[in-house]
Amino acid sequence: MAPPGSRLTWIVLAFASLVSSGVTVRTAWAQEAPTAETQAEARRLFEEGRAHAEAERWPAAVTSFESSRALLERPSTLFNLASALVRVGRSLEALEALDVLERVADPRRDRAMLAGVPDLRARADSSLRHVVLTVAPETALLEVDGEPIEGAGPRRELTLDPGAHSASVSLAGFTTERAEIALGQDELSVTLRPRSARVHVEPSF
Repeated sequence: MAPPGSRLTWIVLAFASLVSSGVTVRTAWAQEAPTAETQAEARRLFEEGRAHAEAERWPAAVTSFESSRALLERPSTLFNLASALVRVGRSLEALEALDVLERVADPRRDRAMLAGVPDLRARADSSLRHVVLTVAPETALLEVDGEPIEGAGPRRELTLDPGAHSASVSLAGFTTERAEIALGQDELSVTLRPRSARVHVEPSF
């Protein structure tokens, strides 16, 4: 994670300054909302998230920005959400938010915001882990942190958020194996063992 005085923090706080000055508020909320109540609640949550970000309460900021986005998806919400997600180690979700931001933002109206996207995207990319997991049999199913991972074959290339992760490898007729993907580990091999055949024993002579 970048320290509090990092350029990423500067981007978030500088962007927050634009919001408070009214520049970004017009960008974020100028479009017609479904209802006045929904718009007001989304904006309240956005401001709540901004306050958490300024105080570097990043998990709380993520929660507020996610709640605001669920009501109304605005470029400013997506930018600030991505910033907070990077800080809590959820870089894959941050990149998804930036992808959406670049699709919905107006190149001219939102140019100040878009100027900060490459730096934020680079920080998210640089924090990702790239791990090669070799499994046998090659048709085994793989889950990481409880989520199924698509793909087949003996070699599975994973792109993961920073931090440690748990892998589970399973296949019918074999004993499920679980393994920890520790920090700094970029290669891991898991071989499943066939389940022993059940032996039938008569209970009496």
